[in-house]
Amino acid sequence: MRMSLRAGAIAMLIAAASLLASTLGSIARFWRDIPDYEHGWLIAGISVVWCARLLLRHPLQAPAGSALPRLLPLTIALFAWLVAKNAHSQIGAQLLAPPVLLAAVYAIGGRPLALRLAPPLGFLYFAIPVWDYALPVLQRASVFVTEGALGLLGVPAEVSDYTVHIPEGTFEIIEGCSGKRYFMVALALGVLAAAVNGLGARATIALVVAAGLLSLLANYVRIVLVIYAGHVTAMQHYWVAVEHKTLGNVIFGVLIAMILVLGHLLAHRSGTERRARISAAAPMAGLAAAPLPWTAVAPTALLLGAAALLAIANPAQRAAERALGALPVVAGTWSGPLPADPGWQPRYVGASEELRASYRGSAEAVEVYVNRYHVQADGSELIQYDNKLLGPGTWSVPWSARSRKLATEPTLALAEALDAESQRWVVAHYYEVGSTSTTSDTLTQWLYGLRATFGRAPAGVTALAVRCEPANCEAARARVIAFWNDMGPALRSMRHRTAG
Repeated sequence: MRMSLRAGAIAMLIAAASLLASTLGSIARFWRDIPDYEHGWLIAGISVVWCARLLLRHPLQAPAGSALPRLLPLTIALFAWLVAKNAHSQIGAQLLAPPVLLAAVYAIGGRPLALRLAPPLGFLYFAIPVWDYALPVLQRASVFVTEGALGLLGVPAEVSDYTVHIPEGTFEIIEGCSGKRYFMVALALGVLAAAVNGLGARATIALVVAAGLLSLLANYVRIVLVIYAGHVTAMQHYWVAVEHKTLGNVIFGVLIAMILVLGHLLAHRSGTERRARISAAAPMAGLAAAPLPWTAVAPTALLLGAAALLAIANPAQRAAERALGALPVVAGTWSGPLPADPGWQPRYVGASEELRASYRGSAEAVEVYVNRYHVQADGSELIQYDNKLLGPGTWSVPWSARSRKLATEPTLALAEALDAESQRWVVAHYYEVGSTSTTSDTLTQWLYGLRATFGRAPAGVTALAVRCEPANCEAARARVIAFWNDMGPALRSMRHRTAG
């Protein structure tokens, strides 16, 4: 029975890991190529050792009852992973890797084993590049706190977006100054310290929260020290004139020591120092001792089922039957289509079709861009990093010009942006996947992945842009709304015409 269970467990994990091979490989490439995630190898090693120690401490035992219900979470997790792969969402597939592995563990050993291994498998999230999504918030928080701290220190400062101007010079709070690396490593260290010290749930939460707050404080201290040093030395201090990475490393070392000491103190206070509480020490009662014939069948069924789903979702089997129609020709309130303004040029790599034009009325022209992806593949996706709604050149969106949704049909997301020449524009857009419209990049990607799993899923974006007046953008906003009310139905209907 033990040999059957071990063989089945190994086969199940190999099956799940084989399906995740490409995803695990993409995570490893991040560890290799991105400096902020170089610690990923250490996180993965700790997770493996953590799992091994728990398994050695609590040998596998066969769960009671049928194994089929335990395969349901694995089926759901793999299907979600397949949707992410079809959506070409690398981060989505990466985020689903730990749940797939945990679901495989649940299928093998039931709830006791899954609860036991959930912490080390969840620990892998500290090595997955999801932390980049926290970067804008952390960066803005760094600017806000720095501005307040300089005021308290009596340093005259003027802040514009991520730039801090003092009389002696200018500092840029770039992405590397956001404290993202401090933050994610401190949280990981807090979780690990809690596990090593055997802390309970409340003490663990307290330690992790304290670690996160300390990491933010450490980053703010680092930024303020560098700017203050520049202020009092007329920008001649070593931290300003040469480098300040050494200062950051020293502060980071102090941060690590503080987290470790805090974990030790919490363990000593609760009386659980060095006591393992990651899971129940004794196996749950009622576990069956019968052989597990399903362990030899489940991995094969799993692989065959996944292969069938991949065959259904194969993009090469889909034919593109629909194409964009021509842009509507009108004369009256609006006249066009006319040549497009080169000052606004969206860039979407690999689009099957693209149309650009300008429509003029009594005031500033409205620029129109429409594209369509019949079938998406790696490098030819509607939602990807290389695609730009704003271009050419470097555009920026001021903090004060937040995107808002217009109560139109379909809903448009509208925002103000500055082009490379500091000309202000109003830009509005919406995505369409099949017949479903949305303004969210993430939702668009997942809708495509879900629909592409079962059949054709043509998708595209429709966007409008109007130059603002020098004083404000109110007239441009009103012009976008008026144009969309008049021309929106015609622009949307062109997506649904069948190619001749």
